Formats: sequence, structure tokens, C-alpha cells
Amino acid sequence: DPLTIGWFHDEGYGDFFFQGNIDEVRISNTVRYGGEPPPPPVEISMTPHNPPIIIPPGGGALAYNIAGGNNTPDPMEFDLWTSIIMPNGSAFTLLGPLTLELEANEHLERDRSIFVPEMAPPGAYFCSAGVGFYPWEIWAMDGFEFVKEGPGGGSNYNLNGWIESGEAFPGEGDHVALIPTEFSLHGAFPNPFNPTATIRYNLPEAQKVTLSIYDVSGRLVTKLIDGWRNAGQHEAVFDAEGLSSGMYLYHIQAGEYTSVEKMVLLK
Repeated sequence: DPLTIGWFHDEGYGDFFFQGNIDEVRISNTVRYGGEPPPPPVEISMTPHNPPIIIPPGGGALAYNIAGGNNTPDPMEFDLWTSIIMPNGSAFTLLGPLTLELEANEHLERDRSIFVPEMAPPGAYFCSAGVGFYPWEIWAMDGFEFVKEGPGGGSNYNLNGWIESGEAFPGEGDHVALIPTEFSLHGAFPNPFNPTATIRYNLPEAQKVTLSIYDVSGRLVTKLIDGWRNAGQHEAVFDAEGLSSGMYLYHIQAGEYTSVEKMVLLK
């Protein structure tokens, strides 16, 4: 299941968080067989208050503690971000990325909350935090599940109303990366991919967005997005299960902005 989120355990190596196909998991730390893996340069943990977390149909807030520490004898600069994975497998970045610096062996801890809006569809969600160099290099991740109740299987994935607040991180008050300054379409990751790829795009203002996938002959394969999105950083997941290997084009239109990029499905 390419959207599985959980823990993988290997005796002698410990636990590793993974999201995506296990074939695509890349562990940067090198350990000798039978030895304990070295800790990541910066660790992160998310501990929800009063689990299990059930958000009522009308929306509500959840609270959690986030903590991290520098495991090295040197100052470390890194990115911190939080993300939400929705019941349909799409994801968006809720906080950050914030660029932080911790002194040698310094520890940092904050109590935070997330407001889940009424319009969020019912289903199982996953909230995660990551540290590293956003978005491609992840040193450590942690997270927790929560459930949004409601009738039926709603499909309103508009991101209006999601709010993260609480004890601020250094620089968060004047952090402007949450609202990009220009439209942009980023390279798919991974690329080549099999069978899923994540496509990131930035919106400096709310716009009607169409994100479409085409094959090399110009035939429309699917529309990943066709609706209004808030200003901010967004992600969409393309699942090519059942499609043939080859090159695919992804095209975005947001207001007057258009862009197209290539990605390769390699099975």
C-alpha cells in the first residue's frame, strides 16, 4: 500500500518511520550489521494530549506536545514542519518549514494545537512532524492519528479553516514562508517513480487550481485537482497503478499562471 504510514522494525537496527512504498525507503544512517543505529542529528517527537482523538462533525481542536533535540556536539541548523495526511491520501504542509538552530545538545519543546474545520471530510487523518531539509531530506519524523467524525464519505478537501497555533517557535512570528510570494510548480518526487509521485505547488493567493496529468500523446489521464485552493504550499499525490511505464506530463493552471513538468513512471 503506497500510502501506508507506520513503523518498520528490524532486529538489531531498531525502528524506522516510513511513508510510501517500502522499496522507496532510504535510510541515511549507516550502521554495521547487528549494531545499534546512531541517533539522527536532530530528533523529533509528537505526543497527542488525551488520545484517541475524535473530532466531532462540527469541527474542533486537538492538542499535542512537540519536542526535539540536537544529538550532536555542534550547533545544528535545520527545517521543521508539520503536515496533515487526509483520508484520500493527499497531504499538505500545515506549519513551516521553519528554519531553526539548536546549540549542541540543546532541547526544545512546545505545546501546540490544531483546529480541524467543520468542512474537513470524515475519516482517518495522520498528523506528522519532520526535521531535516524540507522537503527531500528527512532526518526524523513522528506523528499520530486522529479521526474526524461526520455523516457519509464527504469529499470536500478545501483547506480553508485549518489553523495551527500555540507556543511559538523561534522566528515563527515573522515567518512568511507559509504564504509563498509567487506561483510555482515543483518537480515531482520521486522521479522516476513507481507507482506514486508527490507533486508540490505554491500559491501566493487563493485561486481556482487545475492540476492535470497527460501522457506523451497529449491524452488526459486524470485531473488531480479541479477547484479552489487557499494561498500556501500544497501537495497532490498521483497514483499510476495500472498505467504503463513511460513519460507523463503534469500541467497546472492557477488563474493566469500555467506551468508543465515531466515525470517518468518506471516499473
